[in-house]
Amino acid sequence: MKLKQKYIILFIILGTVFWLINALIYDIFFNNAEFPFVSILISDIPSRELYIRITILLYLLIFCLILYNVEKKKENAIIELKKSESNIRVTLNAIADAVIATDLNAIITGMNPSAEVLTGWLETNAIGKHISEIFYVINEKNKKVIENPIETALNELRTIGLANDIALIAKDGKSRLIAYSSSPIITETGDITGAVLIFRDVTNEKRMIDHLTESENRFRSIIAHTSEGILLINEKGQIVEWNHALENLTGLKRQDVLGKYNWDIQFKLLQDEKKTKEKYEELKNKTLLTLKSGDIKYLNGTCTFTLKVGDKLKYFEQSGFLIPKENGFWLGGVIHDMTERFEMERILREREENIVRIFDLSPIPTLIIKLKSSMVFDCNEAFCELTGFKKDEIIGKKINQLSWFEVGDWFNFYKKLLQQNKLTEYELKAKINYDKVIDILLFCSILDLYGEKCIVSYVQDITKRKKIIEELVLTKDELNELISERTKELEQINEALAYENEERARIEQALRISENKYYTLINQLPIGVYRSTPDGKILQANPALAKIFGFDSVEEFMSNNANDLYVDQSERKKIVEELSQTNDIKLKITQMKRKDGSIIWVRDFAKAIYNPNGEIEFFDGSIEDITDKKIAEEELKNAINYAEMIYNVTPSCLFTVDNDLKITSWNERIAQLTGYTAKEVIGKKCNLCPEINNEKKCSIFNPYFKKPSFGEESFIITKNGEKKIISKNMDLLRNSKGEIIGGIESFEDITIKKQIEKEINNQAEVNLTFAELSKALMQISTLKELSEIILDKAIQLTDSQFGFIGTIDEDKQTLNVTAMGGNIDEKMIKRAFNWRFEGFKGLWGYPVRTKKAFYTNDAQNHPNAIKVPEWHIPLQSYISAPAMAGDKVIGLLGLANSSRNYDDSDLNIIERISALFSVAMQRFQAENEIKQSLIKEQELNELKSRFISMVSHEYRTPLTSIILSTEILSDYADKLSPENRKMHFDRIRNSVHLMTTLIENIVQYNKIQLGKSEFKPILFDLQHLCISMTHELQFIAKDQVKIDLTIINGDKKVYLDEQLMRHIIFNLLSNAIKYTHNNKPIEFIVDIQDNFINITVKDHGIGIPAEDLNKLWEPFHRARNVGAISGTGLGLSIVKNAVETQGGTITCESHENIGTTFNVIIPYKLPQNN
Repeated sequence: MKLKQKYIILFIILGTVFWLINALIYDIFFNNAEFPFVSILISDIPSRELYIRITILLYLLIFCLILYNVEKKKENAIIELKKSESNIRVTLNAIADAVIATDLNAIITGMNPSAEVLTGWLETNAIGKHISEIFYVINEKNKKVIENPIETALNELRTIGLANDIALIAKDGKSRLIAYSSSPIITETGDITGAVLIFRDVTNEKRMIDHLTESENRFRSIIAHTSEGILLINEKGQIVEWNHALENLTGLKRQDVLGKYNWDIQFKLLQDEKKTKEKYEELKNKTLLTLKSGDIKYLNGTCTFTLKVGDKLKYFEQSGFLIPKENGFWLGGVIHDMTERFEMERILREREENIVRIFDLSPIPTLIIKLKSSMVFDCNEAFCELTGFKKDEIIGKKINQLSWFEVGDWFNFYKKLLQQNKLTEYELKAKINYDKVIDILLFCSILDLYGEKCIVSYVQDITKRKKIIEELVLTKDELNELISERTKELEQINEALAYENEERARIEQALRISENKYYTLINQLPIGVYRSTPDGKILQANPALAKIFGFDSVEEFMSNNANDLYVDQSERKKIVEELSQTNDIKLKITQMKRKDGSIIWVRDFAKAIYNPNGEIEFFDGSIEDITDKKIAEEELKNAINYAEMIYNVTPSCLFTVDNDLKITSWNERIAQLTGYTAKEVIGKKCNLCPEINNEKKCSIFNPYFKKPSFGEESFIITKNGEKKIISKNMDLLRNSKGEIIGGIESFEDITIKKQIEKEINNQAEVNLTFAELSKALMQISTLKELSEIILDKAIQLTDSQFGFIGTIDEDKQTLNVTAMGGNIDEKMIKRAFNWRFEGFKGLWGYPVRTKKAFYTNDAQNHPNAIKVPEWHIPLQSYISAPAMAGDKVIGLLGLANSSRNYDDSDLNIIERISALFSVAMQRFQAENEIKQSLIKEQELNELKSRFISMVSHEYRTPLTSIILSTEILSDYADKLSPENRKMHFDRIRNSVHLMTTLIENIVQYNKIQLGKSEFKPILFDLQHLCISMTHELQFIAKDQVKIDLTIINGDKKVYLDEQLMRHIIFNLLSNAIKYTHNNKPIEFIVDIQDNFINITVKDHGIGIPAEDLNKLWEPFHRARNVGAISGTGLGLSIVKNAVETQGGTITCESHENIGTTFNVIIPYKLPQNN
């Protein structure tokens, strides 16, 4: 049955019973058989009797309503309590860690969803079972069963932390590595009620640690064995990787450069003339800017540079790549030695220049003509001097366009040359200086030049010789006469001619050999060689170049325009512009297209060749296909980036010693680990272990060493002074006779493993801390004390300098600090507790606004940072997490200035701590709500008892008076004098008035409790109301006491609630009358001002004790000195509510046995139309 229905039925029953009893009493005592009982019960009811019955029924109705409100509030309090318990349960379920709770016998009483997932048991199935059935754990390595931590915690009454390699066997048989902690649950009285177990799955963490260890080994192996130099720089510019190949390239040892700044090493390797302060700053600034911005263009991406290594200059090519990090970028570089190639290209250029110089400086006029097109290809200065032509006038023109000799003569010579296909002489006439005709002798041969057959012609001017011969013919007779005289002269001339011919043949042969070497070299070069004009016309190319671009012949390749070979034609325009601005050879790496459209990467060395006028005539250059190298470089980058995914097993470190402890063998792995090469240590005594270095006996030759030793932990000192923890295996070496000839030792670097173990121990410490906090959560009784413990643990776990913790009021946007601690003084703590943290501003308010945890290691430059107060410690780093209850922020934890950088593990720790703090706050809130509900329930029960007692007491007196007076008047009316009859009627009237007043007070109080008390102002005459009520109350008081009324400014009307004012005046005056018995007047002063009224009621009665003044306004409260004076204790509570409803104030000043003064001030404002 619903509560409302229950009290309706109660009212009907009580009302019916009362009606029957009242009718029965009336019929017995007052009816005198005038009316039958049924008539009195239903219809013939005297009006006064009907009034009394209805009044009493109203009292019963009010009584039932009050009882209903009391029960309803109690029911709501119980609902709120259950809701609070549900919220705590929801919060527990939201915790990521698994939680199981048991009783004293280790019987499960509850578990959260995370525990259900890890154990495979549903909570409904697990409750009531022993913990050992649900939580079954073994040692993951030896498979032995581990004692259940719940039982251990209950037996030893202490928190049990996790051990290493613990595996939980789930219901389905699946094994998971876990971390756990268990603690007994201790109440405030010290009783043990059970235990709680918190655990979580760490399988992925263990796999991650194993994977990281394995990946690091693989990565180091790849770096160490690559043939390219590998350089890696961290975000600060310090060198963190310098592999063996880079040692060979630069001559600098790895241990000498690691940890040093990159620009220092670069500056050291610069040529002496380039080592300036400005150059140093330039190197430093470019590197730092790249590491900060991630823009690699400042180091030109792939670039070529020159360094001084020893006494030699070396040329290098570097490809750079970036590795994003939290605070910037790491910069990596792959470096290749280009010295040998650059040297080869320099030699080729010098040889080509020498051949060209020999050709130009040769004294023999030489002309080169293309066989197929009869076009002049080249000529030397001697030819131009002989003929009077300039190079630009004849090169590129056909031979018949020069009008140098008759076309017929050239045709006959051309035909003879093709028939003989060898060095051919031909004599013919030629024009020089455009009009002069001379006799020449051509020595011609067909050679392959620049991928094309050409006629190389050596020209000899034989005009003088021809003239001599003609003169000899004309003067034959004379000569015959003078033969004898000239014989000797002719012989000399013949000798000179023979010498000249011999010299000419020798020069021709040398030139031919030089040309053949030049052209053969060009044609056989594995790299492409070309000559092209600025507009892209290809003038010359070798077979290698045609092959690079996929053409079948040089001729087919030269038929293309150079611009069409570029993927991006604007790239060639840029190259042309760069070459036009310098006389140096320029290197460019770009993408070009093959004949089939495929894309290739090429390295292009080019130089601009200028004519005498200073204009670019053509470009000479060489092209190398580096597509495979580019692919290899990309593969290398991918190998570096994904080295952690490559499987490779690194062998153990291994070395042997003889009986004198001198090293006899030393493998590569140990060389890498220690920094000592085999060459440095073989033949020398081992000094890795400090005890050996201190001349102590090696443990291999310890007299107690009888059998092989495995897994012994020790440490070594590497060449650079680094301490490494190792796990070593040792044995003695014996010869065939069993004699000891030395020892062998293998070891592995377990430094990282030890670090991981340390991290696991740290995690164990974290879990132990959380177990302690969980225990404290159940035992600590105040939020302040628990806040101090939580904050202290958070500071310890994160190595923070200081921190704070507090509650959040999202509605008021304020933070209430409950604890502050760390390395700070008391003065700052005091200032912090007095400081108003409001508005959710700055770093402390950021997680409240976002409802997410965060950290920063650069607090001053964080976008949300604001200036801290002057008394506050400056912030370097900051980490904070909100305590959430559902989607609402209820608390905040903040820590600052860690001795190290905060990281994600710290973020995980404080998120878990803030979750515990949230549970704690909700626990305290729930406890407070429960306590308040219990207090309220007690108050309501007490209120109900007092109300019932008051109603029964206050009603009994006037009802008794009414009944007695009525009986007397009924039985003895004719015998009573008029004065006595009037006395009894007055007594009845006063009793009815008292009951009416009581009802009015109860009704008004009920309105207040239900929130139905309303302010309904009207414009009325307060003076009239005061006078009227004074007369009314003076009539009731009779001569017991006089009321002295004083009204100031009584002609003014007020705009207030008349009914509420009536309650105020009536209750204050009636109380003054009730508690004054010394006939001293009551002062009633009313001061009416333009915007407020001031009412003072002063009596000289019994007064109010000091200890009752603070409870004066509570309903049903009565002072201890009232004695038998009747009253409900509701009057002053109603007065205070009526005053405050109208926006006023009321004060009380009282002294016991002296009197009491009440002062009421109520503001008002007249309507605008008045």
